[in-house]
Parts: sequence; structure tokens; C-alpha cells
Amino acid sequence: NLYVLGRLPSLDEKRQQYGVNELIVAVSAVSRDGVLVLFRHYGTGGEVNVRMSSGLFELLTTPLDVQELAYVPLVGVSKARLTGLEVLLKTALDYTATMIGLLILSPLFVSLALIVKLDSPGPILYRRRVMGMNGRQFDALKFRTMRVDGDAILAANPALQARLAREQKLKDDPRITRIGHVLRKFSLDELPQLLNVLKGDMSLVGPRPCLPFEWDHYEDWHKRRLSVMPGCTGMWQVAG
Repeated sequence: NLYVLGRLPSLDEKRQQYGVNELIVAVSAVSRDGVLVLFRHYGTGGEVNVRMSSGLFELLTTPLDVQELAYVPLVGVSKARLTGLEVLLKTALDYTATMIGLLILSPLFVSLALIVKLDSPGPILYRRRVMGMNGRQFDALKFRTMRVDGDAILAANPALQARLAREQKLKDDPRITRIGHVLRKFSLDELPQLLNVLKGDMSLVGPRPCLPFEWDHYEDWHKRRLSVMPGCTGMWQVAG
């Protein structure tokens, strides 16, 4: 719980009463004149250490550039989260790790491809149109986990359509194939997206790519998600 002990004029009294030796000033809650008063009163003495919150907490994950103009420090926000050597190193890491991963997993890839083909008629891979970095669309690859007549199954069952519209996902989806349940449970259907990494559409680590209809409902600040390349895995996946 947070308690209000008093206002600015009673600060010195409260400081002495509670033995305060450090003040943290939230600049968004104190006027400019109030900040000047605090620093005039406490900023030069040795009894109290004064710190200010920058008010830039929402920018902590964004690269900042600090320059001085006429002795005034100015903070600028970089338009690119990764630049120069950072881009080169991340790209090299993505390609190197992906190539090694594909070599190691090639027997698994071939086995899963055969199982998907034998389990139900239809293509082995499914292409899903998604949004990439800066809103560029591309086809994310997955092992097919649904029957090719899935749309017909849904059209013939109005109750199923209503539940899908309400819940976005179906727990016991009749459109999913037998092997599809296993692939989804262990996220094996996502493995072909390693090929998207080689194509330069995705990174190994990053936010999951969103769908075009989701993008249409984003507010401006949501779109920061697409300021970096989407990834095969990220915090959302490993944190459950």
C-alpha cells in the first residue's frame, strides 16, 4: 500500500520525522517550479540524495541517443532497434544456427513430412499469410495440421462456427488431423519456419508474426511489435 504523508511544503518536516536520506522525484507529478525548489533546497547539501524519474519508462526497451545542444542534454529515440554491427551479428547468428539446426533436424523433417502426407490427403506444408517487419507480408510455413476439407466441415456445422467466433480456437477441432494434434502439442508444426529464417523473413528469436486481420485492429502503439523481425520463438513461447 502507498500512503500520502503530506504535500511539498511539509516535505522537510516529514524528511526529518522519518529520517529520509534519499528523495525520488516523479517529474510527472511535480511542477517544474516544484522540481527547482527541491533541487535548490536539497541538491547542494550532503544530507539528502535527490533522484528524478525520467518519465521515459516506456522507452527503456528502445535505443536512445543523447546529444547536447547549447549545454542542454536532448534525448532522441532511434527509429531502428538494431543498427550496424548489431544487425550483422544477429543475422550471422540466425543463419549459422538455422543451418546447423536444419542439418541436425533433417531426419525429423523428412519423417514428419512423410507422416503428414500419409496421414491425410493434401500438401505437406501450409502457407499462412502473416505480417512481417514494418508491415511487410509474407507466407509463414508450417506442417499442415488440418484437413483440406476443413472449410466444408466448418460450413456444415453452424454451432461450431459460432463457438469458433466466440472463442477464437476450438479445443476439440474436428478439422485437425490425427498427426496434427501431436504436431501442435509439441509445436513441431512450426519447424518449417526455419526456412523462413533462411529466406530473411523471420529471425530465430522475436515476437510471433501477427495475422493481417489482427494488424487491422492494432492501435498505433501496438504496431511497435512490427518494428523488429518476427521470430520462430520468443518470450511468449518459453514463458507459456
